[in-house]
Amino acid sequence: MSIVLPYQLKNAFFGSLGLEPSTESNEPVITFLCKQILSTLFTGLSGYNKVISFDVGRGKSLFIITLLRFLKDRGLLSTGGIVVFLSRHDEIRNFITGSGLEEDDYAVYTGNNDLNAMGLGNLNINEAPVLFVTQQKLQAYWDKNGDKPSLTFADMSKLHYRGMPRKLRLWDERWLGGKPVTVKLDDVLALPIQYRMKNEGLCSLIDTLGQEAYRDDTVILTVPAGFKDFKLPYNAPDRHRDTVKALAELAGAVVRVVTSNQSGKVLCGSSCPFPADMAPMFIFDAAARVTTGYGHRQAIVGDTQRLGTIQSDYRNVRVHCWEQGASRSSLRGKVVRDRVVDGIAATSNERFLIVHPKARDEDGYDLLDEIRKALDDPSRVDFIHWGNHHGTNEHRETRNVILIGVWHKPTSAVVAEYMAMTGLAGDQMEDGDWNELGGGLLKENVMQAAGRANLRNVRDGVAGECNVYVITAAKDKPIKLVQDVFPNGVVVPWMPVEKPLAGRPEQLINHLVGLKSSGFGEARKQDVSKALGLSTSGLSNLLKSTAELLRQQGFEWKGQKISWGRA
Repeated sequence: MSIVLPYQLKNAFFGSLGLEPSTESNEPVITFLCKQILSTLFTGLSGYNKVISFDVGRGKSLFIITLLRFLKDRGLLSTGGIVVFLSRHDEIRNFITGSGLEEDDYAVYTGNNDLNAMGLGNLNINEAPVLFVTQQKLQAYWDKNGDKPSLTFADMSKLHYRGMPRKLRLWDERWLGGKPVTVKLDDVLALPIQYRMKNEGLCSLIDTLGQEAYRDDTVILTVPAGFKDFKLPYNAPDRHRDTVKALAELAGAVVRVVTSNQSGKVLCGSSCPFPADMAPMFIFDAAARVTTGYGHRQAIVGDTQRLGTIQSDYRNVRVHCWEQGASRSSLRGKVVRDRVVDGIAATSNERFLIVHPKARDEDGYDLLDEIRKALDDPSRVDFIHWGNHHGTNEHRETRNVILIGVWHKPTSAVVAEYMAMTGLAGDQMEDGDWNELGGGLLKENVMQAAGRANLRNVRDGVAGECNVYVITAAKDKPIKLVQDVFPNGVVVPWMPVEKPLAGRPEQLINHLVGLKSSGFGEARKQDVSKALGLSTSGLSNLLKSTAELLRQQGFEWKGQKISWGRA
């Protein structure tokens, strides 16, 4: 490999961004990345998986596209074979077009036959210098073959280049080290009796699992290995197939049992760990700066290394934090929902993107409809739901984004992801080991959701102007949360509607309003004290603290009486 190639690649990347390398603070990180990637391609180095963090809008995908074009222009694509793992079908076409690849340069391996026919096609997949693979297709391969203890990357002949494993492996977005698996115990016990009767021993397996899991002190259990052999009839509903598939993946494993009010008891584990010989793989993750999974991986497995961070300057981002519960469960209360809707209506006087909890049939309300009805001009607002809040550039010109109830992954999902990333079994962890990971995933959700808007339009390393309005409970510590996500952004408290009364002030107002509506013109303080269970001094202090609000509603007090005009 020529010693100048990494520097030429670095210059090509910065040139594609319209930047001068000498003025870019991230130049040393990019130079190091270029050296590592080209050395791996030319020499097939073994070693760590390497994580590089590109903040949203900093050119994560563009770097891979630039790399492919750079190698194509120099006739170096066929040096050792390249495989690019992507998360979405539409990305494949963008990568092919952007990098200028011709049909003889690439092949595609997905679950989509039209995509698979592109380039050299699947019949000649091993002759393609560049292979694009969806992460879902790779997962499907492991679902089929992952029970083989000796499964290695070298065994995956479909991914080879001219009979050998491809030297350069690039992974776009978050990497988990394996497949997180969760299954609700209620779903297991709900499998219809006709399935159980057709599978010898299944009844006893389910009964054994249920008896063990439903013990109050159970947090760890071993899933019976016999579940791996459980088969369903071809016409079984998908929900039953998903349950049985999860049981098969966890069969024989030591899992954690997580209990929640919404899901009951959930079995948490992982399957299909990445073969060790897939390293070194280069992982390009927009949220690696704020998540902790790779740190856990390195501390426990020891096969992952951070190469550096390409971070934006967020001086043009203003984050408004409203400590108001707005989760799905909070929004079921009409008082809370009205308050959130009123707050949005008081704020969204320009074009806005609103990220919201995904609607469910059992919610009993239509949040989006209520928001639209509260706005003077509903056409100026776009909506996307949590869970679909990443991977789109459709709203990149929008300068205002509201995040309703920052999305928390269920604890069961966090536990399973922690187990996948670390490779630990249920009895190898302590309660709460996964808490740090959960906090990092919360930050990732904020970064990805806000990153759909104008802040992703980075110029000279500075994020585009954007107002981010965060509505979430005080327990999430929203100010600290967004300061970690948007360093040197402007973070301010925000309260678009007045804080509602609660506790004693609410009781006092409600009591006096009730007396007023009943036709009384006054009340004795001692009667009010008795009704509220307060001492004389307690009522006196309460009247002082709520004086302004009481007078606004026409209440006055003098001596031992509280008075008002008759209703």
